[in-house]
Amino acid sequence: MNCRKRIQDEKRDFMSLIAYTVSLLVLALGMCFYTLPDWGMASIGMPLAIVGLVLVLLSWVLQRRLAGKGAPNIDFRFVAKVVYSVVALLIFGGGFALITAGNFVLGLALGLIGLVLIIGIIPVTVGLKN
Repeated sequence: MNCRKRIQDEKRDFMSLIAYTVSLLVLALGMCFYTLPDWGMASIGMPLAIVGLVLVLLSWVLQRRLAGKGAPNIDFRFVAKVVYSVVALLIFGGGFALITAGNFVLGLALGLIGLVLIIGIIPVTVGLKN
């Protein structure tokens, strides 16, 4: 019986991996289309990136459903964790954008601050356990 459960878990994990991989590839391709002017596909890039974000959200719902979990409890702590994660990633990405635009010093400072905040996502969201 233990072997069957392990095979089901492996199938569930593999399906989640495929769903996340496809959705993140669509998101990355949309971002590349939008941000690389040499390609000349900015009008296609933004909708494609939005589709990728929606697919990531659907992949998360699929993963929770396959794991037998219900909807997450949305309380203040959950919202605060999501806001912290988004702000950390935006600061990090803003640093990269400033470096690419030519403002190296400010971009490096923001990028390092964002990196520290990103490293802090793990203890903020999961917590520190011994």
